[in-house]
Amino acid sequence: MCDHRQDADETQAAFVRRVLVTDGRVSAHDMTYTHGITRTAAIIHTLRHGEGLDIDTDGKKGHQATYHLVSPLREDAAAALPRWKCLTCGSTVQASGAALLAGYAELPCGPCQSKRLHKRADG
Repeated sequence: MCDHRQDADETQAAFVRRVLVTDGRVSAHDMTYTHGITRTAAIIHTLRHGEGLDIDTDGKKGHQATYHLVSPLREDAAAALPRWKCLTCGSTVQASGAALLAGYAELPCGPCQSKRLHKRADG
């Protein structure tokens, strides 16, 4: 579930981009039912082709998708976000996360399809 709030002066596209860069994932379900954004796929298309973001899609055809940021376009944006490694499946995600203990955070894991404990992978 997306815990972010859309700023009053923020466009839907800017909000989806911010959530994607911050969390490393965006769920079409969360965007639709929590934030009223019904064109998540169109926004993702623009982010892929207009801004050059590398975004993967999970989900079956005809079902609501979950989008995962593989790597941001700009190197300085990537450097600003720490890398985390899922302790369950070993996949890595680049996201800002509030550490629970030194070097550990609970973050959404794409392959596990739920929030999992992650260990800081880059330091």
